[in-house]
Amino acid sequence: MDVDIIAHKTIHDVCIHEAVIRLLRIPKEVLEWDDERRERFVQELKDGKVRVHRARIIIVGCAGAGKTTLVERLKHPNNDEMPTTTTTVGLDVHRNVFHVDDGRLISMENTTSITVSSREEKMITLMDFAGQSAYYACHQVFLTKRAIYVLVSDMSKCMDDKVSQLECDTKGTVFADWKHGDYIRFWLQSIRTYCGENMPVVLVATHKDKNTSNENFFDEILHSLPEEQNLKKHISTQRYFEIGATPEDKEKIFDIQKLLLHLLSPENGEQQYSHWGEFIPSFC
Repeated sequence: MDVDIIAHKTIHDVCIHEAVIRLLRIPKEVLEWDDERRERFVQELKDGKVRVHRARIIIVGCAGAGKTTLVERLKHPNNDEMPTTTTTVGLDVHRNVFHVDDGRLISMENTTSITVSSREEKMITLMDFAGQSAYYACHQVFLTKRAIYVLVSDMSKCMDDKVSQLECDTKGTVFADWKHGDYIRFWLQSIRTYCGENMPVVLVATHKDKNTSNENFFDEILHSLPEEQNLKKHISTQRYFEIGATPEDKEKIFDIQKLLLHLLSPENGEQQYSHWGEFIPSFC
């Protein structure tokens, strides 16, 4: 197929255009542009193109769930000691924190041999969202289909346990009486609204070592989701991990890394991150 086909706007041929987009591995947002912008993009692509491997992983969840600790453990999976962290304020962006090499995530903090000097480098950025409700409005600005989402929840808490107002800074807000299950539903609803009904979510249950319940935590979450909102399709046991504070749990961190890479694969039938490895004009 010729790249010129995407420069011509014929609404009834949208399906053909989408097939061309997938075949040529170019941004599907091009389909939403007007004729002039499309034609300019096609010409610039002919003049030269570069393949871009950039991904964004967004960590969300209630305050105190262990999001920042998870980020640090993902960055340093070989460490036996639990990292010391402070509460995230607003948003922490760990830009180009991982380099992808031979199917592995390599922390940029552990190497000096890699420099991000070319778009050909395969890089991943982590975004750690603060759990306090005061920041939720601005967080939605960053929610995008061009991301992989990791939802973190404290499995030592029950879905019906009320969240500490001191921890989440909710006094006097609509979140004041929210329970842990409410925050899980909130984030799944937000991801669904801004990213689509088929967006897969990686679910990480923390504080496994403090969990005294005999109930299956994944099932507890599943049963707390209202049927009418169809939120259950975002989560799966295949994307579910339980981790604690013990050194043995670091193997689970490697498993999470492997799954994140799996979601980037264009060959993965479930994948949502089709932007990995797409072509754009080289001058951009």
